[in-house]
Amino acid sequence: MANEALGMIETYGYIGAVEAADVCVKSANVKLLGLERVRGGLVTIHITGDIGAVKASIDAAESAVKKFGSLVSSHVIPRAGEGIEKLLPKIKNPDNPEEEKEEKKEEEIEDEEASEDESETDQVIEKEEKIEEETDTKKQDEKEDQEQEEIDQTKNKEKPKLTVNINTPEELRQIKTVKLRAIARELDDKFSEYLPIERSQIKYSKKGELINAILTFYERVK
Repeated sequence: MANEALGMIETYGYIGAVEAADVCVKSANVKLLGLERVRGGLVTIHITGDIGAVKASIDAAESAVKKFGSLVSSHVIPRAGEGIEKLLPKIKNPDNPEEEKEEKKEEEIEDEEASEDESETDQVIEKEEKIEEETDTKKQDEKEDQEQEEIDQTKNKEKPKLTVNINTPEELRQIKTVKLRAIARELDDKFSEYLPIERSQIKYSKKGELINAILTFYERVK
């Protein structure tokens, strides 16, 4: 296509592109080089021929595509540079077996490259999954170790050391209620979790209730 004009028209959607291509080849003596679909639904067709024919074809295609509301842009290069055709898509020729073989070979190469890329991707994913699994296992082990340490600390927790040594109900009955309340408060100050009575209720509790609470405390800390 040396010294020939290159015409391009871009549409949004495939239908508008086909309509543009049809109008181009019918409007003037031009050659359709191919159709290229890109991302976002954009489609571009390429034509070549004399500058006058290419301009007339592109103008006609613009008018036709505008009816669809899918025209994006168009452009005409009066004299395309040498080698520019290598950048453009080609129309398949079913009557040329050599071209078909070449395209098939290219497709096989692309498939092979895609397969290699996929294999590399799988290896990367597998490696990442392995690292993630090892990390999760390590975190789980650390969590279990921490839980076991907490359990051991609870088991080895020092039993309450009392300043009073009263072991029988008879001994408690010999103590006045005021003193029993003082004992209960002392126990509550240091080891409230073992005493089955609220601190706010100690001063209202009767002697029997205080004795039972203190005895229950001793049972719990044995």
